[in-house]
Amino acid sequence: MPAAKILFNISPSGFYVMNQDGSERRVLLSNDNYSSPSACGDGKRLVFMAYQGRQSTIWAAGSDGSGLKQLTNGKADADPRCSPDGKWVLYNNGESTTRSLWKVGIEGGTPQQVADNAGNTAWSPDGKRIAYYFMEWKTATDSRSRVAVVEADGTGVREVYDAPSSRAFQFTPDGRALSFIRSSGGVGNIWIYPLDRSPERPLTNFKSEMVFNHAYSPDGKQLLLNRGRVGADVVMISDLR
Repeated sequence: MPAAKILFNISPSGFYVMNQDGSERRVLLSNDNYSSPSACGDGKRLVFMAYQGRQSTIWAAGSDGSGLKQLTNGKADADPRCSPDGKWVLYNNGESTTRSLWKVGIEGGTPQQVADNAGNTAWSPDGKRIAYYFMEWKTATDSRSRVAVVEADGTGVREVYDAPSSRAFQFTPDGRALSFIRSSGGVGNIWIYPLDRSPERPLTNFKSEMVFNHAYSPDGKQLLLNRGRVGADVVMISDLR
């Protein structure tokens, strides 16, 4: 977020903000039905997904958590991403067999479809382009991960790139590449994939732990990572009746 704040979600309690050094942590919105927060680039608002029974819709709120406003009325609207200028919200709709990409104004209104067969998405830093993940099917059982880059309204030439299996990606701060999470041997790192199709290269060189998500600071000078381990326990249940 602007003003060097970090916005994050703790499930199931709600949204929190804190300083970059972890100080002054406080609750922004407390609701276990809220998830996937995204801060708008103008610093005035944030958008998020809200569950209402089996339905999920997109909502907006002020950067202080006030002024809640419902933006969509779909049955399976998810993964909102607010634009750098704070005027538009991209989101996925999963009501059909393949997810589609839509956008709606920050004040609500009639949603506009941007692309079909489209998953996770990211805005370019200047807000003029978007990238979205999709599956390219050769046969009913043969598919590969792909990423498309188009104008923000979904028009223009669609450039298509190969992509890692990870769907968590961002535009780099200069807008010239996409950064992906790439995992090998239980270790995650961030890799840079230039849009001019020059060779990809690693940005980080961690030797342990997975990377689950990443984001750049508004000034592009810092990289925030969500890292950790995946654990599991085995439980024996006996004397069942």
